[in-house]
Amino acid sequence: MARILIFGDSIAYGRWDIKGGWADYLKSLYMEKNIINLEPYFEIYNLAIDGDNTKICLEGLTLK
Repeated sequence: MARILIFGDSIAYGRWDIKGGWADYLKSLYMEKNIINLEPYFEIYNLAIDGDNTKICLEGLTLK
């Protein structure tokens, strides 16, 4: 099973989108495929945070 991790800012998070944005659309699309096939091929995690960027994410991963 593959895991897809989505990092990003408000666009990936789905801010101001009543349906949750593109990341939630992708998640619901693959969840539907998983249900039809009765075997999960993908797990999608939306880890985006409103206001974040790549630099902030990488700094959060750095051990000090």
